[in-house]
Amino acid sequence: MPPLALGSLPRAILHIDADAFFASCEQANNPSLRGKPVVTGKERGIASAVSYEAKALGIKRGMRIREIKKICPDAIHLPSDYETYSLYSQRVFAIVRRYTDRVEEYSIDECFAELTGLIVSTASTRCSSVPASLRLTNPSITASGPNCHNTASAPSTVKPNVSVLGCRCWAR
Repeated sequence: MPPLALGSLPRAILHIDADAFFASCEQANNPSLRGKPVVTGKERGIASAVSYEAKALGIKRGMRIREIKKICPDAIHLPSDYETYSLYSQRVFAIVRRYTDRVEEYSIDECFAELTGLIVSTASTRCSSVPASLRLTNPSITASGPNCHNTASAPSTVKPNVSVLGCRCWAR
């Protein structure tokens, strides 16, 4: 049987988007914050990121800090620490590059990884191994699809709620 040409293989793109990334970085950096409602963006007066514990209380990104204090007086409000977030971002992208060198960094907490041409079992193994390497405190969504647009539009309902950056594979 002749080998398949790369052009005849379906595109496979892994999308990694770290949900609640800034709050997750804060919780990873300071274990005493784990399990508590954490809000970043104090310096701007609005929430730039909220932990899953804060989301469970109805706190949303973009809410004013004074509004958040009414909803949850015990929420922990922190100034954004972009230097720390950048370091965690570099770690995440370095981990993804262990699995493929074809990585497009889309934002500080999001990237696309090209898996086209890998044997299906290899691509599947890589998709499922990435999150085990991404040891932050809150979830992420990992999706796969034929192109960046379809991959990024995976429904938010597939976001896991676990204590490690989780992996869910979703294809359109």
